[in-house]
Amino acid sequence: MRQIKMYYQWVGLLVLAVSLNACIGEDVQQDSIRAIEISTTRTALLIGQNANLTASLKNPFGDSFSGDVSWVSAAPAVATIDANGVLTAVSIGQTTITATTEGITSNELLITVVSDANSVATIVITAPSTTNVGVGSTLQLTASARDVNNNALNVSSFSWVSSNTSVATVDQNGLVTGVTDGVATITASANNVASQAYEITIGTGGASQASRTAQFSGANNYRVSGNASLAAAGSGVKLSLESNFSSQSGPGLYLYLSNSATSVSGGIEIGKLRKTSGSDEYTIDGVSLDQYKFVIVYCKPFGAAFGFGEFAQ
Repeated sequence: MRQIKMYYQWVGLLVLAVSLNACIGEDVQQDSIRAIEISTTRTALLIGQNANLTASLKNPFGDSFSGDVSWVSAAPAVATIDANGVLTAVSIGQTTITATTEGITSNELLITVVSDANSVATIVITAPSTTNVGVGSTLQLTASARDVNNNALNVSSFSWVSSNTSVATVDQNGLVTGVTDGVATITASANNVASQAYEITIGTGGASQASRTAQFSGANNYRVSGNASLAAAGSGVKLSLESNFSSQSGPGLYLYLSNSATSVSGGIEIGKLRKTSGSDEYTIDGVSLDQYKFVIVYCKPFGAAFGFGEFAQ
């Protein structure tokens, strides 16, 4: 009985050793930054009030972690922000707040400062379902106004503006019409207060309908071969692994798009490699056809590239 128990212990250790060896390779910084997301519970304040902003850093795997950032107010005469993310309302108006670190800039937060608690402080745009509009098609947007305490206000008229009328127009009732492929932002305003910009994609968003092809090669003494193609699809791209695709097996294999042949830092995770041979397809939203140079088969648990393919221009 003791011999049987020892046998299974040795088998377990052997399996663990094989798994570790299968993924030993070039490491990637797990805390390298791909994006910064900032948020606050209050985007409208009275003069003299304060609000706390937080920054969440994202690594190439989409995991969140904390870190130091530099805060910037586009209009410090309206609202200032200190090194700890504490916002102070100074005077009537609007400003945008961003955070930066290591060359990465966050999303913009629109902050409104008012002097009257009953006046318009926030305008929110909503759409019935989608923000993707076909060329020649229409989408009805609606706007609503709230005061500094988030109480709904009865505002009957808003001014609507498109950032790019050659891509999309908007009438004074909030009806958007797609003109040509591309991306535009729509804003609504009332009483000198504007909404956060609302992004609309028309058609394919201006992405080329051409495709790019890549041939896989192994990396770090691992075996990956075959072909892949990348094509515009809706608001993003579609990655197709061809029938001749083959990858060496390993735990935690994922596909990435990157601008480095062997590192996913600064790239985007496509998803788990569903099979190690044969054709398959993956759709990636929010990515343009020429945004990345390489597709990588990556062993995520230990940071090792199994293989890569460079897309032809």
